[in-house]
Amino acid sequence: MSEDLTGKRKKDWEAYLAYSLRLSQTTAVEQNIQKETRQQKRERIKELLKPKNFDKFINYYFATKDFEPAPLAYFHWEAIDNVFVKKERKNVWEWHRETAKSVFADIFIGIHMLVDGKLDGMMLASENRDKAEVLISDIESQLRSNKRLIHDFGDFGITGSWAQGHFQTKTGIGFWAFGLGQNPAGVRKGFKRPNLGIVDDADNKDKAKNQVLTKERVDWINGEFMGCLAKDNRCFIYVNNRVHEKGITAHIVGDVEEGDQVDPSIAHIKVYLTQHPITRKPIYFNFGTEDEILADLIEQGAEPAWKEYYSLRDCAAKIADYGRRNALRQMYHLHVIEGNIFDDHNMPWADMYELEEYDSIVTYCDPAFGESRKGCYKSIVLVGKKGHLYDILWVWLRQKGNWIADHRHIAEHMEEIDFLNFDEKKIQNVKNKTQNWVEGNSLQKTELLKSYRLENLDHDKPWYPRFDDSRKGEKIGRIEAMETTFDRLHVRFNRKMKGNKDMNQLRDQFKGFPNGYIDGPDSFHGAKTKLDNRVRKSNKKNRVGKFFKKGYRK
Repeated sequence: MSEDLTGKRKKDWEAYLAYSLRLSQTTAVEQNIQKETRQQKRERIKELLKPKNFDKFINYYFATKDFEPAPLAYFHWEAIDNVFVKKERKNVWEWHRETAKSVFADIFIGIHMLVDGKLDGMMLASENRDKAEVLISDIESQLRSNKRLIHDFGDFGITGSWAQGHFQTKTGIGFWAFGLGQNPAGVRKGFKRPNLGIVDDADNKDKAKNQVLTKERVDWINGEFMGCLAKDNRCFIYVNNRVHEKGITAHIVGDVEEGDQVDPSIAHIKVYLTQHPITRKPIYFNFGTEDEILADLIEQGAEPAWKEYYSLRDCAAKIADYGRRNALRQMYHLHVIEGNIFDDHNMPWADMYELEEYDSIVTYCDPAFGESRKGCYKSIVLVGKKGHLYDILWVWLRQKGNWIADHRHIAEHMEEIDFLNFDEKKIQNVKNKTQNWVEGNSLQKTELLKSYRLENLDHDKPWYPRFDDSRKGEKIGRIEAMETTFDRLHVRFNRKMKGNKDMNQLRDQFKGFPNGYIDGPDSFHGAKTKLDNRVRKSNKKNRVGKFFKKGYRK
């Protein structure tokens, strides 16, 4: 057949042949198994097919020199329980990347149902037909070449081919591959309709931008595809991480918009790379070097979801390799969309002035006090203004941490930022032109004061910043209004902090505006406003002379 194929399809065919050859060479049946009596063989197979022994089933039939299955995680066992014990009809596995989603659903589940006599047929759909056919080719390879399967269940008598989109066993169990939108009507073998339908790797972050197309694909999955499954004993499994906040996965699950409820008719398992060991809620990372990411995850008490396979060091390495935005999308189901207002072109890195050269300096803290949003960032920025320039000298931007202690520290030790060599006159000059602010309205002020008093117990002298309780407009509008200032390159970032995880987080939040987190940009806006007000007041000239009531100068 290879001579009839060209390009990528020829490579797929060659990969299929190579995989089949390896299976044939690496799944030899051991001598002790060959010497079993029929009764011993039946008992062994019966034990292997019990759902509680699914790990043994995998390890016996599929473990080879090329593939050594890792111990199953809690979410693998939960999926097994939903499919084989609870017999859930609709399953959604929203697992992070590299959790063996495809292998588990397409090969392990499908073949287990086949050899256990529970499969009447299987349909597999993916983003396009080529993808679906390549995915289903793995099943055909196993059924044609896996000697352990053949020894225990006999020759499957495969006719047809994955490359044609369909093959079947000699007992009439069919396997079909479809791309999204293809017509699956009439799929059956004799009177048997397929009772297993799998949609795998169907979502696409770029195509998800077209919501009309996305909804059409969701309708196809819920309608034409699922409608072809048998009435009885049917099982639908959708496997994909959430590559876009409004992609197919989000629509299938049901929580497209914040606050939406998950579709109650599905057995939904959502897995993040790092989670709380008890609640299994995601624990996100502060991005930096691999070691910094690891230290942050340890500090937060994070645990790998698949701890049987990944260590926290492995997780940190993956995050560092992927980069912040890709790691959030692939490993935590968070899609951070790049905005179109702030980017590297209007956020230049620059060498900063010495601190005493600035007209005014502000530290501004937003403790996200009383915020209801999940995972919001607490932030502190140190900004200096000289002429029309706003220099971001230092940033602290994290979801957890002692913001009071860090705000106090930077306010009292700015020489660490500028290396003033502990010149007392310079340091005092800088402190005289510096104001320290914390955001807190009149309702929050009482609680904030309690927090400061508690922190002050650890110090000889009390320290309090000024409270910014001014009325502010809508947050998105405030940040958007700074576009002109950025476009004129009036906002600069401290080159010495290039690579610092907090500074990178701030830049990422600017770039992602108005999507994703914007706590850092909002804090910068607060600092900029205080600088502008202070400089404006210092430049205001007193009136000269006197005025009579008639309005003319004497």
